[in-house]
Amino acid sequence: MDKFTLSTVDTPIESESEDEYGDESTMLSFRTSHRPLSITQQNLPINFLLPSNPEPLSEKYWSEVDAETFNVRSKSYMQTKTKEPSQPSLFRLITVDMVRVEKPILTGICSHPDERVQKCLRAEKENEPGSELPPFIFCVNIVIPGTPYYHLVFYYAVDNYSMIDPDVLKPNSKNASPCPEFTDLAVKFFFGDSDKFRDKTFKLIPRIAKGNFVVKSAVGSKPTLLGTKVKQHYIQNERFFELIVDVSSDSIAKKIVKLSRSYVRCF
Repeated sequence: MDKFTLSTVDTPIESESEDEYGDESTMLSFRTSHRPLSITQQNLPINFLLPSNPEPLSEKYWSEVDAETFNVRSKSYMQTKTKEPSQPSLFRLITVDMVRVEKPILTGICSHPDERVQKCLRAEKENEPGSELPPFIFCVNIVIPGTPYYHLVFYYAVDNYSMIDPDVLKPNSKNASPCPEFTDLAVKFFFGDSDKFRDKTFKLIPRIAKGNFVVKSAVGSKPTLLGTKVKQHYIQNERFFELIVDVSSDSIAKKIVKLSRSYVRCF
């Protein structure tokens, strides 16, 4: 599994956004999965809507990786060049979708009226049982090119909103962030106006734990600021933030995906 982090560099890249969904008939099928354990641990209702509608597949198709198995830059990295095990994840992975489409939906899965977030928001307004949405959702949507296209969509719950709340940074705020350095970065990322900043901040650490040697060699494990390599789109909302990674926007990334797909039976 991949680990996503927020970081910064000095070289920005322009980003564009899409304005239309296109024909909804392009969406062919949903294949989703969730981890029931994450629901029972939070003492939530069995019919908890967000990770269960659309109907999920078996949890065997994905799992939440232990963040501490990844090495990240230490606080003294600029001087020592040393890395250390990551701290535990600040956000909770609650569900994963694999959506097959004829054409990519670059206006966001979270904004689509037939997908889980919008269904949950409508149910929340009606006070339906199990419709409680976390304070905020961070969604990472990776668009995988090919015939057909796939959206690989990760939904992370921000259970402690003070981690990203712009108000806690204001003078004389009654609330405090448990991690002010992260909050300062997250507020700029989720609620700021600069796509250039987001392009140079979001980092993916790839790691294929088990797989074909050729694919593992092609993918590698080098941390990458994706926005400096491929086109990223951003959907901002008061209840969610969706980051869309358009893999097809880079020819090298597209070739690696084509190679990887040739070894994956479900494609």
